[in-house]
Amino acid sequence: MNKNDRARMIIDHVESRDERWGRAGPPQTRTTDKPSRIISDDPVWVAHVTREHQQGPDGQLWDLIQVFIYGQLKMTAIFRGADLDLRLFKPGPWESIFTIIQSPDDTPLLPA
Repeated sequence: MNKNDRARMIIDHVESRDERWGRAGPPQTRTTDKPSRIISDDPVWVAHVTREHQQGPDGQLWDLIQVFIYGQLKMTAIFRGADLDLRLFKPGPWESIFTIIQSPDDTPLLPA
């Protein structure tokens, strides 16, 4: 399974927990005043999601997600519906928190 598919599963997992476990958070970056959502149902991980945060490839505003494991950033992406633009992905055993897929892929996708 490729990184985009695994990232989509992680986003779906996080989004499914927002209603029950999410809470209001501060803006994710210094360049915006949009509040974020802090989502977590386990002390191991936390996700920060900001709705309509960045312009996507289609020119529309997309949601930004950042996933932290034990305080370390492991994934950053923007997404809108089923579309996804993965910005950073550091594969590893942490993925099993969100999926049942074990991938041999251990090559990180880092920002250019």
